[in-house]
Formats: sequence, C-alpha cells, structure tokens
Amino acid sequence: MKKRKQLEYMFYASLIVISFLFLLFPTGLEYVIFDDSETYIKFLQMRNVEGVMPIYPIFLFFNKLIFGKDFYLQAVMAEQTLIAILCVTCFISKMKRHFQLRYRECYLLLLLSLIPFTTDYPLSMVVQDIVTEGLSYALFYLFVVLLLDAVWERSFVKLLETVCFTFVLALLRSQLQILFAVCGAAAAYVIWVKFSTGNKWSYVGKAAAGF
Repeated sequence: MKKRKQLEYMFYASLIVISFLFLLFPTGLEYVIFDDSETYIKFLQMRNVEGVMPIYPIFLFFNKLIFGKDFYLQAVMAEQTLIAILCVTCFISKMKRHFQLRYRECYLLLLLSLIPFTTDYPLSMVVQDIVTEGLSYALFYLFVVLLLDAVWERSFVKLLETVCFTFVLALLRSQLQILFAVCGAAAAYVIWVKFSTGNKWSYVGKAAAGF
C-alpha cells in the first residue's frame, strides 16, 4: 500500500513537471501582449466598453494591486500557468479513476490535453497571453470534470454546481455561454435516466451519453 501511494505521488508530480515544461519551455517565461490586452488592462478606466466580460479585467486589477504595476503581468502569467497545470491534472485524475487508465494512457491523455494551449505557438503558449484564453482554456477542463461528475453520479446538486460554474465562465468569456446548452443536455439526460430506470430506453440514453 505504501509503495502504491509513493507511485501515485511520483505519477502526479511527473504530470505537473511535464505540464510545466510543455507550457513554458518552448516559448520562454515572458508574458505576451495582444491588441485585446489593452482593453482588459484599462477596462476599469474606460467607459462604454461593449462585449468585454468583467472577470478577466478584475483578475488583472487585483493582481496589479497586489504585485504592483511593474510585476503584475508576470504574476498573471505565472498564475495562469499554475491554474492550467492544476485543472489539467484534475482532469487526468478524474479520467484515470473512472476508466482505470494505466500510467502510459494517462501520459498520452496529458499530451492531448495540453495541445489546445499551443494555439498561438510559436509566438507563445496560451498561458503566457494576457487575454481571456489564458484562463478560460484551463477552466474549461474543470467544467468538464464537474459536468462528468454530475452525469456519472446522476446528481442534480452537482448539476447545479456545474451551472453556477458556467456562470463564472460566461462572465470570463462570452463565447462560453454555449456551455449552458451543454448543461441543459446533461440535465435532460440525468432526468431521463433517473425516471426511466429499468426501461430499455434508459440503456439507449446511457450509450448515447457515453458516445
């Protein structure tokens, strides 16, 4: 048992190290400013800003208060990297436990999970970007974990938690409002399965959800 726990600790430590090297080693340790970045940075000083959700500008503002004008963007990049590593590791852990994945399968899933963070490569990794994607890409994995928990356990409480988290994502990035539809589909599935237990159609629903 003790050896098993040591192996698990080493495994999760290796996931964190691999993620860190993957996210920062290829493009360096500097944050990257885009055209949209100035809007988020100066959001609280601007008037009539349309289409910009408030969470990311507030995230930048509090970092500026804590770390100061000269260092806060570097801190933002570090925090985005840490959040990405934690969210992806949480996702891998959930998949490993539910599907009884072997270590090599988990490492493959890790690499596949990190690929979305390369959309701006070779200029940068997403975690280096001072834009909403720096947080939203990572938090999407946490959304998936919450949603799968709700579906697998057929829990309305966990569905409500997922919907609440979706509100946070929608306030981070407006395009993520589409996830409310995903939550609706998950709720329909949970209701169907709960109230059709033993019915042959429930097995069809389970198969469809698994697919």
